[in-house]
Amino acid sequence: KVVLALLIALLAVPAFAAEGQIGVSIAPEWFWLSSVEGAKPEESVGESTLYLSVDGANYFGEDGGGFGIEYGLGVSIPLYGWAGKESQRIEGDAGFIFRAGLGFRREFNDLTGLAIGFGVNGSYSGHTFDLAIASADFSALMLSIYGRVAVDLTFLDCLRLDLGIAMGGPIFTSVKAVDKSQSVDISGSFLAPFAAISYVY
Repeated sequence: KVVLALLIALLAVPAFAAEGQIGVSIAPEWFWLSSVEGAKPEESVGESTLYLSVDGANYFGEDGGGFGIEYGLGVSIPLYGWAGKESQRIEGDAGFIFRAGLGFRREFNDLTGLAIGFGVNGSYSGHTFDLAIASADFSALMLSIYGRVAVDLTFLDCLRLDLGIAMGGPIFTSVKAVDKSQSVDISGSFLAPFAAISYVY
């Protein structure tokens, strides 16, 4: 039902949006694993990923702000994983990412604004995690709750630069290994600074 409501809102955007923006963004993400199926690792375990995406937002208020929706679609590129002091490059193909949520933007003047967002993002990827203490070849679908905040600068009334940070954690994970899929109870947190350049319409 949530996905259907977001799709309807997206289709209605051209008729009701006071202002919109669409562009490209880059974001390195660090994910720290807290537990798997209730078991906590004895040392720090996590991975880093680079995200490249097309992002958009539509705001329904006046003066280039107000409440609205935000969305994104792109690719994830695995970088490296770590377990304790061990760190190694993650081998794997680029994955698929998506994001949909609610947003709010406050415009302070013609140049600067502040935007916040909250919603669900997801990623699907397959890679090999191979460290001295652990090795695995798998694909995973992960859904997470995120929150993000950004300061934006608008130039020439149509070009916007967003600089911000996103954080959150997983709410559902399905892992496929050796032709078998199953949901896995994973808890953790991620942090992702991002930069985006957008066309404002």
